[in-house]
This record gives sequence, C-alpha cells and structure tokens, in this order.
Amino acid sequence: MNLSTAYVEWEQKTLEQGRQEGEQQGIQQGEKRLIIRQINKRFHVIPDALIEQIHQLSIEQLELLSEAFLDFSTITDLEQWLENRRYVD
Repeated sequence: MNLSTAYVEWEQKTLEQGRQEGEQQGIQQGEKRLIIRQINKRFHVIPDALIEQIHQLSIEQLELLSEAFLDFSTITDLEQWLENRRYVD
C-alpha cells in the first residue's frame, strides 16, 4: 500500500465517521424539537430553564422522556423528571 492509497482510505474513513456523527446529531435535534413541541402543546408554556435542560439530554434520555411524558399531567411532572435525571446519570 502506498501513501496515496493510505490517504484515500483514511479520508473515506474520516468522511464516514463525520457522516455518522452528523446523522446522530440530526436525530438528537429532531427528538428535542418533537418533545419540546409536545410539551408546549400540552402545557402551553415551557420555561426557558426547562428547555435548556431538555437540550442537555442525550438521545437515550430523550427517548425515556418521550415515554415518560405520556404520564405527565402537569409541568411539575416534567420538572421532577428532569430533576431526577440529574441524580441517575
């Protein structure tokens, strides 16, 4: 394998890794937007502090929140869920 072949392989690997990272970020952003829209639809107003906390969640946490949200009846339920996440992770 010569230098140019090694470079091409490195470049392809790097591009693939960047694509995968971009895809993950896109999924995470989409999940954040969806859960924030759902919360806003149900409770009409979401304090900025809660939105910021939601933006800090990982994909796995966002998925858990989307399931837990179905059981929320007040914005306080969301606040408590987010507070409990701090101590779990």
